[in-house]
Amino acid sequence: MPIDPFWYIVGIVLALIDGFLNNIGILFQKMAINRLPVGKKVTRGLLKNRLWLFGFIVNGYLPMIFSIPAVLLIGPALLPGLEATGLIWLALASVKFLKERLKTSEVIGIFLMVAAIFALAYSGLEIDITDYQYLIGSDFFTRLMIYTLAVALGSLICFLLRRAGAGKKDVLYAVDSGLLTTINNFWFALIMAIVVHILTGAFALTELVIFIAAIAISPPCEVLGVHRLQKSFEFGQAANMRPIQQAPIQIAPIFYFFWIYMLPPPSGNPFSIPLAFAAIAFILVSMPLLSKRQASLRDTK
Repeated sequence: MPIDPFWYIVGIVLALIDGFLNNIGILFQKMAINRLPVGKKVTRGLLKNRLWLFGFIVNGYLPMIFSIPAVLLIGPALLPGLEATGLIWLALASVKFLKERLKTSEVIGIFLMVAAIFALAYSGLEIDITDYQYLIGSDFFTRLMIYTLAVALGSLICFLLRRAGAGKKDVLYAVDSGLLTTINNFWFALIMAIVVHILTGAFALTELVIFIAAIAISPPCEVLGVHRLQKSFEFGQAANMRPIQQAPIQIAPIFYFFWIYMLPPPSGNPFSIPLAFAAIAFILVSMPLLSKRQASLRDTK
């Protein structure tokens, strides 16, 4: 049943507000970190910082008030692209309030990341995570664990490179945050799928292993992902680090679709594969544009 044009516009507005709040919350977190004394590292002490906590709530929880009705009104496909416009607001606000400076190449990088998210949103690579047949297959669990271990290895490599002083700390922390967030996103989605099965009476005992693994993996990855992003802000600009963090987060669903769930391309969308490849290309081009900036003074101390 076609949605009323008025409510469709309302859904779009809600999604735009969602994206705005999500990224403006990042702005407040970066403000709090910038006010730390030079030489003081990002630690659990941020949990006592009111400005940082306010940003954390605005970034992590307030957007849900708008994203949930937005999904109901316009569907899940359009939401990521509309949310991505928040990256533009973050860039503008960072220049205005944080006195960050963006080169032309970095602005292009931000717009390429937004374009990549739009391309993925329109690719039609959607997954019904509650589909029962996937959660009971042993091959599915094997592919899931291989994927998780591979991404965790990427996170470990970022850690080792930071310890060795190789590469830029800000970029390594941001990529690390994105990798950990992809693990959390996938396993948290499985928790939600199994909860739906429990509530509908479709829960199978074979799902218990996945549920226990998800409970053990998702929360630590969520916490570490947030910590790594804050550490990236300690050394780099929010306008750069946030899009870099998004790179692995946006590429991961393509692997979910084709490798973990082994789904065929949507038959009704002949552009799904080209759009998916275009998204990957945009992200790969944007990464070096956003990571060229020299390390900050904090990074050299």
